Amino acid sequence: MHEYILSFAAGIFSALSPCIIPVVPILFSEAIMGDKRQIAFFSVGFASVFLSVILLTAVFTAAVNYYLLYLRIPASLVIIVMGVWLLSEKPLLSFRVPVTENHLLLGFLTALAWSPCYSPYLVTVISYSALETGRVILNLLIYTGGLSAVLIALVLMAEQPFKRLAERTGDLRKFGGFMVIAAGIYMLYQLIG
Repeated sequence: MHEYILSFAAGIFSALSPCIIPVVPILFSEAIMGDKRQIAFFSVGFASVFLSVILLTAVFTAAVNYYLLYLRIPASLVIIVMGVWLLSEKPLLSFRVPVTENHLLLGFLTALAWSPCYSPYLVTVISYSALETGRVILNLLIYTGGLSAVLIALVLMAEQPFKRLAERTGDLRKFGGFMVIAAGIYMLYQLIG
């Protein structure tokens, strides 16, 4: 029982660590621009990175950790492109739902680019529960629940104040676009710098 509490706490501490700062503008942009359904899609996209890790842990743990570095740079670049798209007010692609407006994708890419921050917590959860596959899966799900609870609470707390602020600035979409671009540039700077 205590390991489940530790897993949930690890998720909470992942979300409360100082390295969450690059993710905060994206979360606040979601709070401003998204309705409850879009925020839910973002959260599912964000959690899907953890669920992917859960599915891959048994077979590909070493490979995922090795190649994750190479996926973070393109993820940061796509986040910047999404911010530019928000500023342009035009779809970049003529799909029925533009890829860059997909909140599920934004959540997935944000979690992928943010991976250095939560990786130590995630590896710890995997390590102390690695003796049994069922325990790893359950502990990772509990970890994801703790992390998601804090991030969703952050978005919900920021929603009204930021929407009021954005109404005063006049252009909600551009405000969100600048926030997303700033977060993507900061994530990319951490990788390259």
